[in-house]
Amino acid sequence: MRIETNWGGRPGQDDAVPARAGSNAFREARERAAAATTPATRPTTASDPRRVPAVSPEAVSHHVAELLSHAVAPSELAMFRAIERANESVESGGRGAIASRLVTTAGPGSPASFGRSQLLVSLQVDALERMSRTDSGRTRVEAFGVARADLLSIDARGDAASRWYDSVVRARGDGDQPMSRAEAQHVRGLVRAGDVETVVLRYGARFEADTGIARSELADMALTARLLDPSIQREFMAMHRSGLDDGAALRAMVARHPELDRIRARIADDPSLAFFLRRPRRNGEHRAAWYTRAARVDAPAFGRLIHALESGADRVTSRERQIRNYHAARAVLSRVSGFDSLPEARRTLLLGQLARVRHGHPKLFVERFGSGAAPRVHHVGDVERVLRSMATASVETPDGDQGRSVRAFTDRLNAVSSGPLASAAVRVTP
Repeated sequence: MRIETNWGGRPGQDDAVPARAGSNAFREARERAAAATTPATRPTTASDPRRVPAVSPEAVSHHVAELLSHAVAPSELAMFRAIERANESVESGGRGAIASRLVTTAGPGSPASFGRSQLLVSLQVDALERMSRTDSGRTRVEAFGVARADLLSIDARGDAASRWYDSVVRARGDGDQPMSRAEAQHVRGLVRAGDVETVVLRYGARFEADTGIARSELADMALTARLLDPSIQREFMAMHRSGLDDGAALRAMVARHPELDRIRARIADDPSLAFFLRRPRRNGEHRAAWYTRAARVDAPAFGRLIHALESGADRVTSRERQIRNYHAARAVLSRVSGFDSLPEARRTLLLGQLARVRHGHPKLFVERFGSGAAPRVHHVGDVERVLRSMATASVETPDGDQGRSVRAFTDRLNAVSSGPLASAAVRVTP
């Protein structure tokens, strides 16, 4: 079983974790929404107290097909569909709307990502909120049982938690941050000294007022900085190299650094904890999960969101994201000399590989490949050189993380394709 996440590259064979049942907190949110639903209705929404008719699978299929017909040229539909299937296979194994199984310092029940394409929960909310800005879009969103007011409530709390994370864990202050620069540095010093109690005493009330999360959990957020401390991670890896397995290494780390005991109890999943200690660049997973933790404060709204996604909205948001990734990759490659003359199998592969990078790390995509307006690659050889560089980079770097992701995607693309794509079997290899 692979860890299903949306951040960075997909874990490789050495990063597998045992299959785990969904957490109680996450199940309860889903069950609360389901309890308010009959076979022919959806939960009531904040903007319309009446029951909303259920969205049939046929209606969802029609809408996602309509999205595609308006966004991708008929001559490229086969390429797009192959890329979409491969991405979904990497992300969720084709199982549809499921939550990430990787547990962060936000605790069980607060997955960073959700759905067939493993979009961050914040991106799921953003996609539905943007759709709800028009009358027709709002009607479509509310047909799934979630209202615009729900989405705005969830996003307000989630955004507040993200900003607190940036101050407390990343030591960012001033501007639109909830802390001044001096306060953020003060917290960093307290965490290094192991004094998270003072962090809660000094800043917990403000944290709770902004996010709705209990002030005591500010300690768990603050301790994320210890989990991501390079010295802690190097120490863990040194124990691994000495022959200790994950369990023995974690026990030794807790004995040396007692503050890690709270992190271990909070995560309550040793495979996830060991994963983060082996993969120092996966810190964005925690930030994304704290958005979800804050979103869960409004339990009814969060329950309606999850029910909506499981009832078909995820098919819409997932396709929209896949289209955006495809367009970004297509815009760059349309400016690349020699791309249009390549065989279809090769064009599909390069489009998919760039779209994959954009899905996992949009910022890195722009840094390495640019945009349609300002490409950073000009020949097919340039694109291949960047992809090879990612494939050979250390997994501890963003490039290496994405290189692993691209390799996994390439494997799946050849597995789900037939004819010339399968026979081409072009891979990104060192």
